[in-house]
Amino acid sequence: MPTQASAKPGRLRPEVLFRPGSVALVGVAAAEGALVLANLQAGGFAGPILTAEPETVADLPAVPDLAIVCAEGAAAAAAVMALGRRGVGAAVLIGDVPEARALAQQSGVRLLGPASFGLAVPAIGLNATAGHLKPAPGRVALVAQSVAVCRAVLDWAGPNGIGFSHVVGIGAGADLGFEAVLDWLSRDPDTGAILIGMRALADARRFLSAARAAARLRPVVALYAGWRVRDPSGTAETALIAALRRAGVLGVPSLGDLLAAAETLTRARPARGEAIGVVGNALGPAWLSADAALREGIALAAEPVVARAPAPAVARLAATPSVGGIVVAHAPGTSEAGAVAALAEAVRAAPVPVLVAAIGETTGAEHRRALTDAGVAAFDTPEQAVCGFLHLRQHRRNRLAASELPTSRVLTLAPDREAVARAFAACRAAGGAALAQEAALAVLAAYGIPVTPTRHAADVPAAMAAAVALGFPVVLKRCRTGPPATGERGAIALDLRDAAQVHDAARMLLHRALSGGAPGFIVQKQAGRSRELLIRVGEDAVFGPTLGFGQGGTAAEAFADVALDLPPLNLPLAQALIARTRVAGSLGALRDQPAADGAAIADAIVRVSQLVVDFPEIAALE
Repeated sequence: MPTQASAKPGRLRPEVLFRPGSVALVGVAAAEGALVLANLQAGGFAGPILTAEPETVADLPAVPDLAIVCAEGAAAAAAVMALGRRGVGAAVLIGDVPEARALAQQSGVRLLGPASFGLAVPAIGLNATAGHLKPAPGRVALVAQSVAVCRAVLDWAGPNGIGFSHVVGIGAGADLGFEAVLDWLSRDPDTGAILIGMRALADARRFLSAARAAARLRPVVALYAGWRVRDPSGTAETALIAALRRAGVLGVPSLGDLLAAAETLTRARPARGEAIGVVGNALGPAWLSADAALREGIALAAEPVVARAPAPAVARLAATPSVGGIVVAHAPGTSEAGAVAALAEAVRAAPVPVLVAAIGETTGAEHRRALTDAGVAAFDTPEQAVCGFLHLRQHRRNRLAASELPTSRVLTLAPDREAVARAFAACRAAGGAALAQEAALAVLAAYGIPVTPTRHAADVPAAMAAAVALGFPVVLKRCRTGPPATGERGAIALDLRDAAQVHDAARMLLHRALSGGAPGFIVQKQAGRSRELLIRVGEDAVFGPTLGFGQGGTAAEAFADVALDLPPLNLPLAQALIARTRVAGSLGALRDQPAADGAAIADAIVRVSQLVVDFPEIAALE
């Protein structure tokens, strides 16, 4: 077994993987070999299907385009090496094969897997999978690392009338990963939507680049698993969602969401706007739908419409410019004969997405089957239909975010980068890794971010003099190079209105033990009453620098109201970041406060983003 690469893997010819003319199954006697062989033979593949054991690969009567290797360990490695000597360009590793990347490099065979579910291309009758069901042909591509997710999605797809252009088991993705598959699917005219099941990313930048290219042309939905387990704080998951959003990909956390998104995005038109119209064939279902929409923050473009025959109402609402989509709640037993067929016709003619909740498991199930057969997105309950519109709306927003591709320079006024470089160099020269407060504020000021007037004071008399120079009232702080500890008291004195109060406060602070303390004081002009907001920079292990915005002050941790994005950000992206927080709803005029300056907030976010882009050594900023 190779332990070190001796050459680069061979150049992938994607047609031998996704459109092979012949297939060889290696390892028929292995545990899953018989199942894969049965699937291959029953799939209707027109090309030759060859079989061999790992030790008899050299005896294959012809060189296949693609090999499916069901052996494991050393036997599988020996088979791949033999396939490479025969000139085979690609192979799918069903079993567990250690060091598969090194194996691909040494053999020259491009490898999908190991621990792959297999590969199915129903349009050519290829079903080289370890699944229990034959995928029907259609326009959905499924690309997943998990064998169980592949099986579950295929099990759901049949009764729901969903067919597939491709089913690709990435497995561990040691050699060929999501990037190679997405590159093919983004150019495949038979693929209408792509479903991704992901547990980990070997190369986040390459994945996002491939996902963005695919999402420009067709809907892409990604189910992510294990991110919360690896980071219970949720920060890694939030960074992943932000990265997917910027790539135009709809990220979902549950299998149910993935299946619902597949139902919606493969059958419904894109959302035309943010608000919906609601139609019910009875008052109760209409109100259930409207309530569900409002709970999810979806505006109603019009009052809910109650109509025994919903089709005409759908046509009228669809012609209303403010309607971005329509949810129809259809209860059984109250419609005249032919109403469901008429509804399906109205859905096909509507220029906006129409999502139908056909309620019930007897007559309702028959209605759903009829609607599904007609290509309509049909759901069990009004709440599920509203969730479907949420997916459409989020997909629309993600596409808009993906279209914003700010360059590494987004500020119209040049910041003082040299001043920041000098501040960082001085910190390093002093053996430090964190800036003192006054130096950190100077860095922000160098990028045009307004900061409170601040002076450093070495001792008590200097603090009094600084306060007089700034003008009262002032705030006095002990110097520090790190954030205050949770629950820490005594690090700050507020509302000091004369030099005597500054003197007393400074003596008091000197006698208190403060974590992260440093010699001297910080004197600042006291800001007036205002809202406290948070801008936070962090570092994600997979995606690099992150930029968060949300509720600030002492309530920040309690509310956990922080939305995340990835720099660089321009003004539209900054405004979208603000809108994703709960605190955004409180930035308008209040009874005792004028409206916050939204433009200034967004501008500050953009400037911090530019600072992080220009100085990637910044590990944290708050």
